[in-house]
Amino acid sequence: MKITSINTYVMGIPGPSGRGPRRNWIFVEVHTDEGLTGVGEATTEYHEQAVVARIGEHFAPMRVGQDPTRVTHLWQQMR
Repeated sequence: MKITSINTYVMGIPGPSGRGPRRNWIFVEVHTDEGLTGVGEATTEYHEQAVVARIGEHFAPMRVGQDPTRVTHLWQQMR
């Protein structure tokens, strides 16, 4: 099994007044060549666009083609 693509989604949660997000959440979706999809969360408050850019420009290209079951190995590569 190999990773074929990684997508990020920023989801805003409205604040108490209904204006602007109180908090943004980043969800990461990992797809494989066997049709499996995994979803994780990568939120860092107030740095959402930097996290999304880092995933899209750096981490995702490094992960495509790798085995998603090697979680520790993938994590160590990102650190």
